[in-house]
Amino acid sequence: MVAEGAAPAPWRRALPALVAAAAVAVLAVAALSWPYRLREPDPYAYRAATWTIEQGELTLDDAGYIAVDSALIASGDGWTRQLVDPNPQYVAAAGPGGCPQRRGSFTGPIFGEPPPIGITQWVRLDDGTCVSEKSPGYPFLLAPFDSVGLVRLAPLLFGLVGFVGIWTGARRWLGPWGACTAVGLTAAGPGVIVMAHRAWMPTFTDALLLAGGVGFVLWAVLAVERRFAHRAWVGALGCALAGLSTTLRLTNAVPAVVLAVWAVVVGSRRRARAGPRLIACWLAGALVPASALVAYNLWVFGAPWASGYEAGGGGPQWDVGSIGPNVSAMTGRLTWALPVWWLALLAALVAGALALGRRSLAPPADCGRPEASGAGDGAVLALLGAWWLSVWGLYAMFGWTVTNVPAGSHPMISSRFYLPAVGAVGLLAAWLLVRLPAWVGVVAIAALLVVSVTAAGAALDGDWLFSDDLARDVPSSSSSVPPAPSVPGQPPGPVGQTPGQPPGPVPGQAPGQGAGQGPGPP
Repeated sequence: MVAEGAAPAPWRRALPALVAAAAVAVLAVAALSWPYRLREPDPYAYRAATWTIEQGELTLDDAGYIAVDSALIASGDGWTRQLVDPNPQYVAAAGPGGCPQRRGSFTGPIFGEPPPIGITQWVRLDDGTCVSEKSPGYPFLLAPFDSVGLVRLAPLLFGLVGFVGIWTGARRWLGPWGACTAVGLTAAGPGVIVMAHRAWMPTFTDALLLAGGVGFVLWAVLAVERRFAHRAWVGALGCALAGLSTTLRLTNAVPAVVLAVWAVVVGSRRRARAGPRLIACWLAGALVPASALVAYNLWVFGAPWASGYEAGGGGPQWDVGSIGPNVSAMTGRLTWALPVWWLALLAALVAGALALGRRSLAPPADCGRPEASGAGDGAVLALLGAWWLSVWGLYAMFGWTVTNVPAGSHPMISSRFYLPAVGAVGLLAAWLLVRLPAWVGVVAIAALLVVSVTAAGAALDGDWLFSDDLARDVPSSSSSVPPAPSVPGQPPGPVGQTPGQPPGPVPGQAPGQGAGQGPGPP
């Protein structure tokens, strides 16, 4: 027992941070524990864009596209495929806006399976070159890591930045045990572990950068007694991270705008002691990634707000009519990927009931007393609710998950789009659990981690794109791509019709949906 008024022992003060660090460590170890295999078309697009940037280019002509495609196939993707045709041919894409398609196949019992993949989901620009249709930011972050063969560490290191931001904001709002619970619950989800494992996908990184940005801005708003410069730099860092997440996933602009509006409204209150100059410093942090994105769009697409999806013939479709089917299908899928969302929903219902009754809960011990800033529980909970709703509400209207994800598909295919709200879900759940004894939160984190690691392992041992009969589990020797080899039998220059082969899509694939074809999900 600790005497009343006595300072707790050092190990007791460090315990919340140690528990949070342990949860993040479990996530990292789990993410690295399975051999890496590329799944779905998207990671091939990001991998090709990363390799292109490492060569000092942003776009590729047809000769360069074929060379990169061949080099990436030679580097492997974690699956075993035996080529039937040792001299592959490339033909012009069947549909408008497409890039060259590789014709070939590999042995296996199922006819019509796609050939080995090098590049997918790239589109042709008006000048004849090809570029990834994906948001451009992630390949720039990956390139330094891939150049030294450490690409699998990239999302974990960027995720660590996000977890530090979550801890910083939650520590100020909910105290040390609240921060511990928020970090642990954010890390505990099968979908979180799977996407942390999938290093060639930006999902984990953009979700954690957004969450970390919110955490740093939350600290800057609540820390009314700290020096102007300290609050300015931390708030600017938070807005910069939120803006950076938008360059990785363009739809993250919606929660990023929610964060900016909240910072302006709450920061403008007299008790917040912020003022226009400090708020301007916070928002200025977002100008760096925003300016980089605009510059890229101008250079590649010739317009500040353009995107690869538009160059490929149209972007993702949003439709209010998709809400019903998505709500019906996604409830179970999100329960698999992010089970803590049910606890967050309960927290939101409790918060709503308290608001209707004009009641509030006492702040936890050792927190930063946010009431002094004019941003009590109500203001912070409003931010978290708006952040959560801005992501899940937007993707509830996403038509792709209705038309392109059949029933029985792996939950990860569609639930990954909802992951940018993981920080909001973790913080909301922590707000509720911190009212209980600390051990309750620790037990909840441990139980969710056990369930999540088990479920993630089952997913990563299985497959949801290629047949297990055709693609065996063989880990790649290196994540880095070797120098591009020449393509046997393929002269350099524009791709035309291959003698003896009419131009058309790869057998077994619909026109416009072969390698490098068709708008995919954002």
